[in-house]
Amino acid sequence: QRQHPKRSESTQAELVHKMEQLEVNLAKCERQLLEKELLVKQVTQLSEPLRQQVENCKQDSLILAKKLNEVRTNIVSTNHRLMAISAELSIKQAAALSQQQQIKDKELQVRQDHVTHLPYSSQCRPHILEANGWNQMPNGKYTTAEARPDSYIPQNDPLGLPRPYGALAPCKPTKTRGQHETHPYSLKIYLLK
Repeated sequence: QRQHPKRSESTQAELVHKMEQLEVNLAKCERQLLEKELLVKQVTQLSEPLRQQVENCKQDSLILAKKLNEVRTNIVSTNHRLMAISAELSIKQAAALSQQQQIKDKELQVRQDHVTHLPYSSQCRPHILEANGWNQMPNGKYTTAEARPDSYIPQNDPLGLPRPYGALAPCKPTKTRGQHETHPYSLKIYLLK
C-alpha cells in the first residue's frame, strides 16, 4: 500500500498551517498572559496602599475595642457603686424618718404631759434620773451612791459562782487626803557664794 504523495503533501501543508496557527494562538495566549500579569501587578500595586490602610484600620479598631471594653467596665463598676450608694442613702433616709417620727411622738408626749401638768412622763423618768446620776435600787428607790459589791467569786470554787458577803461586806476606802487639807508646797533654797 502506497501512500499518495498529494495527500502527504497536503497533510504536511495542513500540519504546517496548523502549526503556524498554533504558534499564532500561542503567541496570542502569551501576550494575553503577559497583559494579565501586568494587570495583576498594577492591581497589586494599586491595592497595596488599601491593604496597608485595612491593616492600620484593624489595629485602630482593636485599640478602639480595648478602650470601649475599658469604658464599659468603668460604666458597670460605676453603676454598681451608684446602686450601693443609693441603697445606703435609702437606708439612712428610712432611719432618719423613723428618728423624726420618734422625735415627733416624744414632743407630742411632752406636750400632753405639759397640758396635764406632769413634770415628765413615766417613760422618760428613768432616763432623766440616770442622766442626772441617780441609780435605781432593787427596792425601787433612787440614790446617787455607787452600788457596792454584795458578793464575791471564791478562788477555789470550780464552778465560779458568786457567793454573797452577808453582814461583812468590804467597805470602799476613802481618799488618803481630804479636800479641806492644803497641799504642802516646796520652798526653793538658793545658796549664795
